[in-house]
Amino acid sequence: MKKILIHKRKGVPLKKKLIISFLAMLLIPSILLGAFSFLYANKQMEKDFISNASTNLNMLDKSITNLMSEKIYDVSALTETMTKELLEKDPESLQKTIEQYSQVHPEVSSIYIGTNDGKLFQKSMEENNDHMDPRLRDWYKAAVNKPGEAVIMDPYLSPVSKKMVITIGKTIADNAGVMAVTMNLDYLAELAGEITFGKEGYVILLDQKKRFIVHPDEKQGGVVKASYYETLYDRQAGTLDYSADKISRKMVFQTNKLTGWKLAGTMEKSEIVNHTKGLLYAITGILAVSIIIGGIMMMVIVSSIIKPIKKLKEQAITVSKGNLTTAINMAAKDEIGDVAAAFHTMQNNLRELISNIEQSSENVAASAGQLTASANEVTIASEHVTNTIQQVAGGAEIQTKGLDNNVDSLKSVLKGTNQIVVFSKEVSDLSTGTIEKAYAGGNSIKATLEQMHVINGTVAESNKMIKELVEQSKHIEKITESITTISEQTNLLALNAAIEAARAGEKGKGFAVVANEVRKLAEQSGQFASNISQLITDVQKTTENTVQRMAEVSRAVQAGLEVTDESHTRFQEIVHSMKEMTPHIQKVTETSNDMASTLKEVSITAGELAKIASDNSTSSEEVVSLTEEQLAAIEEISGSAKNLLNMAEQLKRNLHLFTY
Repeated sequence: MKKILIHKRKGVPLKKKLIISFLAMLLIPSILLGAFSFLYANKQMEKDFISNASTNLNMLDKSITNLMSEKIYDVSALTETMTKELLEKDPESLQKTIEQYSQVHPEVSSIYIGTNDGKLFQKSMEENNDHMDPRLRDWYKAAVNKPGEAVIMDPYLSPVSKKMVITIGKTIADNAGVMAVTMNLDYLAELAGEITFGKEGYVILLDQKKRFIVHPDEKQGGVVKASYYETLYDRQAGTLDYSADKISRKMVFQTNKLTGWKLAGTMEKSEIVNHTKGLLYAITGILAVSIIIGGIMMMVIVSSIIKPIKKLKEQAITVSKGNLTTAINMAAKDEIGDVAAAFHTMQNNLRELISNIEQSSENVAASAGQLTASANEVTIASEHVTNTIQQVAGGAEIQTKGLDNNVDSLKSVLKGTNQIVVFSKEVSDLSTGTIEKAYAGGNSIKATLEQMHVINGTVAESNKMIKELVEQSKHIEKITESITTISEQTNLLALNAAIEAARAGEKGKGFAVVANEVRKLAEQSGQFASNISQLITDVQKTTENTVQRMAEVSRAVQAGLEVTDESHTRFQEIVHSMKEMTPHIQKVTETSNDMASTLKEVSITAGELAKIASDNSTSSEEVVSLTEEQLAAIEEISGSAKNLLNMAEQLKRNLHLFTY
C-alpha cells in the first residue's frame, strides 16, 4: 500500500506573515502620521515665527516711519515760521524757540539753523561750535540741493555720545537758510530691544550703506561683513536661512520705504525645533500606547485566525492520510468558518466520490469478468466454427474430386454412346456391360447427391454459427459501450476530485495524486474499451463478409444439388432405357442418338458442377482464414478484458487507502 506523502513547505509561517503585516499596517501609518505631524508642526512654527516676526517688524517699521514723519513735520512747521527777516532782526526769539522745542523733545540731541551768510543758531548736546560754518555741513548742502523738501541724512556715529544719530534738514521759507534736527536713535534701539523672537532672537536694523544701526552683537556704525546680508539688499522683503557662528538661523526682513533702512528679525532654528519637542514627545507617547494596544489587538486577531487554520491544517493532514471519518467542528461565522464548511462539504463529497469510484471499479471488474467469459465463449464458438468450416472445405475438396471423376466418366459415356451408333450391331453384346456401367453411374450420381446434401447441411450449420457469432459480437459491443460509459464517468469523477483537490491547495495534493491515478486508470480503461470496440467492429465486418460468402456457398451448393439430382434422374432413365434396350434393339440407333444428346448436356452440367464445387472449396478456405482472424481478434479482446480487470483491481487497492 502506498503512503500519501505530505510535503512540508519551507518558508515564513502564516502567523509571522500576519504579525508582520499587522505591524506594518500599525507602525507605518503611525510613524508616517507622527512624522508628518511633527514636520507639519515645525513648518507651522516656522510660519508662526515668520508671521510674528513680520508683525513685529511692521510695528517697528511704522514706529520708524512715524518717528521720522513727526520730525519731518516738526522741521517743516518750524521752517515755515522762519524768515530771513526773523533771523536778522530777532535772533533771540529764534533761539528761544529752538530751546523750547529741545525741551519738549528729549530725543532731539541738536537743532541747527544755518543762514546763507554763514551764521549758525544751535542747541546741541553733541557739539558746541559757534564758529562753525553751517554751509560746509552735509545736512546744509543736501537741503539746499532740494529746496522746500525735508532731507533725511544717513545715520552716523556721534563723535560725542558714540551713538547712532540721524539728521533731518529743510530749507526755511524764503530759502534764507537751512534748519536741521539731529535725533539720537536710542528710542529705536529700545523699541527694537523690546521686540523678541524666542529666547535667542533679536532685531537687526541697517541703513542704506550697510551699516549697523541696531544689533546686539555688532558695533553701531560698523559695516556688515557677512555675505548673507547681501540678500537683504537684493530684495525688498523676504526670509533667509543662514548660519552664523555655526548656528543655523532664520531671518525675516523688510525695507522701510521712508528711510530705505533694512529691518530684520532673526531666530535660531533650534528654538523652533525645541517648541515642537513637546509635541514630539506627545506623538511618541501616543504612538507607543497605540502600538501596545494595537499589538494586543493584533495578537488576539492573529490568534483568532491561526487557531482555526491550524484545526483545518490538522484535519487536512488527517484527510490526506486517507482518513475521511473524522469531522471538523468549527463554530466561526466568518470566512474561515465558510472555509471549514466548504472543507467539510469537500470531505463528504470526496467520501461519496470514493464510494462511487469503488462501486464503479467493482462494476468495471464485473463487466471485465463478463467480457472475459464472453470472449472465452466466443473463442470456443469460433474454434468450433473453424473446425466445421475446415470439414466443409475437406468435403468440398472431395466433392470436387468426385465431380471431376464424374466429368471424366461422362466423357467416356459420351464417347461410348457415339460408338453405339457405329457399332449398333454390338449393342446387344455390350448391353449387359452398359447396364452395369449405367448402374455404376447412377450410384456415383447418387453418392454425389448425398455428398451435396451433406455439404448443404454443413454450410447451413456454418451460416447459423456465424450468425450466432454476429449476435455474440453485438453482445460484446454492448458490454464495451458499458465499459466506455463507466470509464467516462470514472474519468469525470476523477476530474471533479482533482478540481476539489486543487481548490484545497497544498492540503489537497494527496487527493490530487489519487484522483490523477484514478483518471489515468479511467483513461486506460476507456482506451482499452475503444480498442475492444474497434476489434469488435472489425470482427463484425469480417463476420458479415463471411455470412455473405456462406450465402453464396449455400446458393452454389443448392445449385449443385439441383444439377446432381437432375443427373441422378437422367441416369435412372438411362438404366430404364438400357433395360428396355434388349427387346428394342431395333431402336438402338435412335435411342443412342438421343442418349448422346442427353450425355452432352450431362457433361456440360457436370463441368459446371465441378466448377461450382471448386468455387465452394475456395470459399470454404476463405471462411476458414476469416474465422482464424476473428479468433485472433477475440483473443485480443480477451487480453484487453484481462488488463481491464487488472486495472479495476488496482483501482480497488488504491481506494483501500481511504477510510470513510
